[in-house]
Amino acid sequence: MMKRLVLFLLISLSTASFFSCSSSSSQQTAESEIVDKEHNSKYICPMYCEGSGSQKPGDCPVCHMHYVENKDYQAPKE
Repeated sequence: MMKRLVLFLLISLSTASFFSCSSSSSQQTAESEIVDKEHNSKYICPMYCEGSGSQKPGDCPVCHMHYVENKDYQAPKE
């Protein structure tokens, strides 16, 4: 019984990490290719969830973590 519980927990954790907000392949994207809102907004999700990011502080609509200030943010030049 204990072995089944441990196996169930391991499978659950593996599945949860597979479905997290950001995949490792998206984190390996070259900086020159990053054009998405979740990477170039003034405030970004620490998990870089797809479609997240804002010009104002707040929470990620996907994972509900607090946005952090993007240290690499550059205001658009007009």
